[in-house]
Amino acid sequence: MNLKPSRPIWILSIMSAALMFNACLRFHKDNRKSEKINEMHMEPLVIGLKPDPTLGLIDFDAATLFEQGTGYHEAGLCESALVYYLRLLEDFAASRYAPATVFNTARCLEDLGHLERAVAYYRRITKQTDRPELWMQAAYRESICLIQLQHYEEASERANELLASESLTVFEHMEFLNLLGEIFIQQNKTEQAQREYRKVLDLYQKHQEEQYLDPLPAAVAQFQIGQIKEARYRQAPLRLPEETIRQDLEVKARLLLEAQHAYLRTIRLGDAQYATQATYKIATLYTHLHEEIEKAPIPEGLDPQESIIYKNLLRHRTLVLLRKALHSFEMSLHLAERTPTQSELIENIRNEMKRIETILLSHQEPQRDQEQPEDETLHPSRSDL
Repeated sequence: MNLKPSRPIWILSIMSAALMFNACLRFHKDNRKSEKINEMHMEPLVIGLKPDPTLGLIDFDAATLFEQGTGYHEAGLCESALVYYLRLLEDFAASRYAPATVFNTARCLEDLGHLERAVAYYRRITKQTDRPELWMQAAYRESICLIQLQHYEEASERANELLASESLTVFEHMEFLNLLGEIFIQQNKTEQAQREYRKVLDLYQKHQEEQYLDPLPAAVAQFQIGQIKEARYRQAPLRLPEETIRQDLEVKARLLLEAQHAYLRTIRLGDAQYATQATYKIATLYTHLHEEIEKAPIPEGLDPQESIIYKNLLRHRTLVLLRKALHSFEMSLHLAERTPTQSELIENIRNEMKRIETILLSHQEPQRDQEQPEDETLHPSRSDL
């Protein structure tokens, strides 16, 4: 007889449970001391006569699909993972693996850049689940997707819902405040953003002595404050006439110090990744100021010879900024080499160091250990870093 079934054979949980129950009864006849089994629940199982054309499996259940999907997911192969996740949700929607699979599906879609679809899957959790922890994770990721989609009102609503959750840990509270701060940053509402970031730092300061706290959320908040201050510094102009440019330079130097101070506070919080980024940022503050002064307009009324003399004197005075930058880049490189996943930053630092060293050599600068002590007003000491 030639049987060619068009669909796989389904063995439902009730049938599997019955078979297992009968086996247990037979076992009890031989071993009366064993505990009696009153009920057993098993998930559905699909058994085919040939491999499934999509999955390549002859028989499978929800656990098999979840295991295969998470294996690909952990390897960073989200396209392959989605094949198993979506099949699980299609064939085993009532499975105990389904909620986690919905979340994992959303994460894969998010990683692949399919943000609208990711939001739809996150909302299958945030609108339905009665599991607070899962709801919190899905709501957080949903808000991040909404920020990227520039749906700021919805993202803010979700962030505030998270902050209103009961029994938040200090870490979660800080993390959700940072989320709200990021929403304000994207809307260019820097004052509101700084308010949220300062709340994070206040929470960290308040609780760090009574319990161990991961410094990451506090480092994120402090680094973001540094970014805000750096943006103000970079936007400050240098304008003629000469008296105006002097005043502008004073303002710009003050704003540089404020940004530097914020980055130094980030370093002191002790998160390795953000300490490295902050040290790198301090170096770029100096290179930027050097470039701004280099291209600043020449005061009016100078003849060509006087203009050359003026530019040479200015260049000589600004080389100190490059030496300060080189020092900070060295410190940043030292930190980056001890921190995983910093290869791109390490390459950027080395390129900047080579560029600065070339400029300094072209002006025949003396070795730093032979130089006279300099005014360190604009520069962190090694103990600070």
